[in-house]
Amino acid sequence: AVRNEQLSEQCQELGVDADGLQSVPLADANQLEQQTKALQTAYESAQEELKSLEQEQQTQKIRQQTLQQEINEQQRLIDTAGHEQQKCLSNYGGQKEQLYQSLQQAETEKKQKAYVLAQLKERLLPYADGLERTVARLEQELNYKQKEALALREEVAGLRAEINIQSEEGLYSKISELEEEYELVQSRYRWLAGRARAVKLLHRLVHARHEAMLTSITDPIRQGINGLFQQVTAQTDRGLQLEADLSLAGLRISNEESLQPLDVFSIGTQEQMLLLARLALAHFLSANERQLVVLDDALVNSDGHRRRRILGLLEEAAAKHLQIIILTCHPDMYQGLPGKRYDLAALI
Repeated sequence: AVRNEQLSEQCQELGVDADGLQSVPLADANQLEQQTKALQTAYESAQEELKSLEQEQQTQKIRQQTLQQEINEQQRLIDTAGHEQQKCLSNYGGQKEQLYQSLQQAETEKKQKAYVLAQLKERLLPYADGLERTVARLEQELNYKQKEALALREEVAGLRAEINIQSEEGLYSKISELEEEYELVQSRYRWLAGRARAVKLLHRLVHARHEAMLTSITDPIRQGINGLFQQVTAQTDRGLQLEADLSLAGLRISNEESLQPLDVFSIGTQEQMLLLARLALAHFLSANERQLVVLDDALVNSDGHRRRRILGLLEEAAAKHLQIIILTCHPDMYQGLPGKRYDLAALI
């Protein structure tokens, strides 16, 4: 009865009755099995395709994250470059033209220093670079000759021992020949030793002359810089150091062994050091003739006390042996200085 009731409910859902259901022909089992297998194969293929799509989605997601990281990194580099550009332009009132003019001036100073260095190199001996190699080669020859001399001494000693055993007349002539050869080798050895000492002395002399020549140029400029630096900072335990090309190497404090590089100081202190270096170089060059110094807003980032001291140095230098031209967007900072004033905008 339960099964009949279930059958009636299913027939109602299908829209047929029990009699009509009996008249429906039975389905082909083989065909149903084939359709089932086909559906199963299609289902497995769909599952594999779904897995492939999921993997592709995961790969694309990772790629998207990587691209986003690259975008963030590029944006960070762009922001950093923008900050660096603004930082560089802040020293020139935000004007790219002034930065370009400063770059051209630096290039001109670099070419002048390269020209001075080339002139100094022309004073050196033409083969100064090969002196060390020549000394090394001669020392090797000297060692070889010393070994030859030692071998000859041993050979002479052996021959003398043989003479004592065999007192034949021909041995004496051989001894004489060997003694003559020994004397020749000794003479060659002494000549080579003298030549090696001469080459070594010449090598030391060239290097000493080179160092003395650089010192004769850099010492007066370094002393001038430190004198000006002490007047500006009122500190006697600190001094600026120069490289061989007259560029600033750093600041040395008397109780410290290592140099402090320029980039550890503020922008204002760096511009003061560079201005004093140019001023000291101008003092050094003005020993023969009056020099021209052009300053382009060199004290924008300096504090008031040091600015007044530097202005005093500029006034004193202009009164003695320098001609100073100051280009500025802040004319009020230089009101206390004597001299002529021009408004470039009005002149143009």
